[in-house]
Amino acid sequence: MWKTIGTLFLFILFFVSGYLVASWNFVYGTTYVLTESIVLESGQAVGELPAGTELHYQSMAHGEIDYYVFVRMPLKKSMEIRKKVEVDTYNGIKRLKGGFE
Repeated sequence: MWKTIGTLFLFILFFVSGYLVASWNFVYGTTYVLTESIVLESGQAVGELPAGTELHYQSMAHGEIDYYVFVRMPLKKSMEIRKKVEVDTYNGIKRLKGGFE
């Protein structure tokens, strides 16, 4: 009985530890800073990420890298300018494209 409880406890401990390490590495793993501004496009809209913006590495494939950029804004303003949408599980996340071509 104690052997089963001990094994279960170790399993849970290892799982939780792995989850915490993965979460830590995801958020704090590899962070870069833009050395120059870049223009981003999303459909019809065009914007700019200024130099000095932190880029958090997410993944790399097919000669492209995906980064996360975290944005903080006042709650009231956020509520005014956003709308909730359903996730497109077929096409995935809509990534912003940098104008580098």
